Amino acid sequence: LALEKILFETTNQSQYVVLDVSWQRYFSQFHGATQPILTEIALSLSKSNKLSKANINNEFIQSLIVANSENRYEILSKYLETEVRAVMGINTEVIIDRVAGLSSMGMDSLMAVEFRNRITSSLGEAFSKALPATLMFNYPNIDALTRYLLEDVLALENKTIKKDRGEEEKLELEKIMTDAKSVKDDVVEQELWNEILKAKKNLMDDSDA
Repeated sequence: LALEKILFETTNQSQYVVLDVSWQRYFSQFHGATQPILTEIALSLSKSNKLSKANINNEFIQSLIVANSENRYEILSKYLETEVRAVMGINTEVIIDRVAGLSSMGMDSLMAVEFRNRITSSLGEAFSKALPATLMFNYPNIDALTRYLLEDVLALENKTIKKDRGEEEKLELEKIMTDAKSVKDDVVEQELWNEILKAKKNLMDDSDA
């Protein structure tokens, strides 16, 4: 579309270049604010990413919290595998060995930075501490990285399940109804007891008469 616009709508002699750029990948490695011409693109992409990731990330973290230790490892490992494929361009049909060094699979320093940034962007709000710059040197494969994140960074045992607003409102309504029923039962019981006392008094008055 951009190329067609230049070819058919441009009337001056300016020179143009059309580039096929993955802005998501570009801005994961370079800060757009340092280049004013890209600032608008960076801000637009950032807003879009925050909106699309907010619910997804929360659901992902909640799934880790409710899972047992074995399932947590599997869930997080699969997520990291997905990120590795995205960064390195590995086809989904290729099996990734979780204990194989990612550098030996072709992950260079720029890919390592992008991989670390993607993890932080997705899960950073749940981290108990920032990921070190030497992340891939210290934890060179998916297995080691998964265990590090679960044991030292995410600290899931200290987190609680976050209920959505709809569920909270439902539970609050059920509590109100239960309390109301309890009050109603107490009132009915008191009224019944008053009737019994009244009937007893009437019997006593009749007996005296």
